[in-house]
Amino acid sequence: MIPYEEAFRLAALSLAAETGGPSLDVVYDKSSAAYAIAAGIARVGLMVSAEAESRFADTFLDSAQAQALYRLGDDRYQVQRPGATGSSCVVSFSRAAALTTQVLEAETPFASAEGPVFKLREDVVLLVGDLGPTDGVADSVDAGRDTVVAANSLHFQDTAPTGVTMTNAASSGGNDAMPPEEYKAYVRTAWRAAIGATVEAIERGAKTVAQVRRASVYETLGPDGHELGEVVVAVADEAGGGDAAMEAAVLVALRAYRGAGIRAFAMGAVVVEVDIMVSTGWLAGYANETSKAAARARIIAAVNQLEPNPTGSADTAPGQCILDPSSILAALVSTPGAVASQCSVVLPAARVVPGSGEVLRAGSVKVT
Repeated sequence: MIPYEEAFRLAALSLAAETGGPSLDVVYDKSSAAYAIAAGIARVGLMVSAEAESRFADTFLDSAQAQALYRLGDDRYQVQRPGATGSSCVVSFSRAAALTTQVLEAETPFASAEGPVFKLREDVVLLVGDLGPTDGVADSVDAGRDTVVAANSLHFQDTAPTGVTMTNAASSGGNDAMPPEEYKAYVRTAWRAAIGATVEAIERGAKTVAQVRRASVYETLGPDGHELGEVVVAVADEAGGGDAAMEAAVLVALRAYRGAGIRAFAMGAVVVEVDIMVSTGWLAGYANETSKAAARARIIAAVNQLEPNPTGSADTAPGQCILDPSSILAALVSTPGAVASQCSVVLPAARVVPGSGEVLRAGSVKVT
């Protein structure tokens, strides 16, 4: 935008050029009416210029701001901004005695110490003779990341039904509306996702489920590093949570995005990539890039079959979720032409334990 002084100069020249208009000396006299008129013209001109620049900037994805950005993405690219979503959780009901059938009706409210209020999604029927636990699903009344609650933090908002106790799993799916910069990246990948069956398409398909904000796609590989015709999609909300309901919804959504005949699996987890470096000795004729590529494929296959850690504790984490250097070494040694006595793992130097809800996957794999 031009400076005010330049805008005033142009306004003064315009006034002075009018037939019978004041001279420039009069216009620049701050005590004259002509000066006030020129100043007004300059300020209006600057306002119009600023508005024009803003409107022009709002026609480009990189420079558009606020609501103009979301209108641009929706109108030009047909990509709507994912809004805030509420969280949900599994609620379980038990009874000390089951002499009658009891029905917990949909919309039954539950409160939490954290603040969010949840309501039962559908009726839950506690049958005669069934002490439970009987499961249902509860959804938060409000939306946003702060609707996520911890396990066993919900209780009946009103008086609990006679003899009925409840517990709840940690909720997931609560997200704030997508931030502007993340939305821009989301729009930019739209054309790649439109192709279908690509990694970007499958990730985008997972994110069409409202509660999913993180999605990472990995091909399933056999022990020898060859593709098995399957993909695994790790999904989570903003806070890193995911559950069986989210996984089921993702599998339904992926039908329109995965390749025909390609099986897809979903797991609620946040992916943590681990960089790997190994040193290898080769038999004569095997010290080439083809052998190194085969070793990389086998290592990736060994790492990418690990499962999410449900506990987050190194002491209690199941072995199938921990990356031990010995498993990397075993994959390396199994590569045709590799000399076992000359194979070693440089990185990671010790076993890697994922945090709660995290799953390990191979990042960069360097074979020297």
